[in-house]
Amino acid sequence: MCPSPGRSTAGLSRSHPSHSPALEACSLTKLFPGASVASVDDVSLSVAHGEVVGLLGANGAGKTTLLRMFASLILPTRGYARVRGYDTVSDRLGVRAAVGTVFGGSVGLYERLTVRENIEYFARLCGVAPHGLSARVSEIVTQFGMSEFVARPIAHCSSGMKQRTALARAIVHHPAVLLLDEPSTGLDIEAALTVQECVRSVSARKTAVLVSSHNTAELAALCSRVIIMAHGRAVAEVPASDFGGGRGLQERFLAVQRGKA
Repeated sequence: MCPSPGRSTAGLSRSHPSHSPALEACSLTKLFPGASVASVDDVSLSVAHGEVVGLLGANGAGKTTLLRMFASLILPTRGYARVRGYDTVSDRLGVRAAVGTVFGGSVGLYERLTVRENIEYFARLCGVAPHGLSARVSEIVTQFGMSEFVARPIAHCSSGMKQRTALARAIVHHPAVLLLDEPSTGLDIEAALTVQECVRSVSARKTAVLVSSHNTAELAALCSRVIIMAHGRAVAEVPASDFGGGRGLQERFLAVQRGKA
């Protein structure tokens, strides 16, 4: 097992999800065909149940590729990733049942369906019981302030409305792990705060959250620690005590970018 720096994994089982970290990566590497440089290069980390961990890095640092490997959407070249003990290569169905995902810029919604129909469809796919489905969807619609456009087809929704729908879809089945890639993209201030409230709410229910963002203030408000990525590698880990309301985190990131950390 590959422990994350400074974090013990002693006694954890690979075969029993309840005894495993919510997320675990060991020497995880992705080299796309034809590429000379790995998009993700030898990354090892773990995220505990109920923990919110951030990924911070410039465009092309490997954040999205890392998240997609955890979601079993991309297979690793080397190393392994596990979600609640499920291997992302050999146990892909177990992984996909355990995660909720929001990937910025490509939310994967069905444009001909309404907002509510999209959420209901994904709820059924994720095994939400029919007798509780309607109430669960209504709960999320209220939580995200979507009542005014819930009957609107996705094709006629703004980017912010689509992003809210994508987030609602991601948590409708109470996932054990939430993977968020730039979740506040396209949202106004009120909607972005709703996203933060959602992350805190699911974390309180022991859902693990791995979130990428360029917004250091947002990461500082949500995370217990932030992993800084550069050139596919996890090059630094910043604890909450060093965030400084986002300023300290920003300064650490800039130091990494300038090669001073």
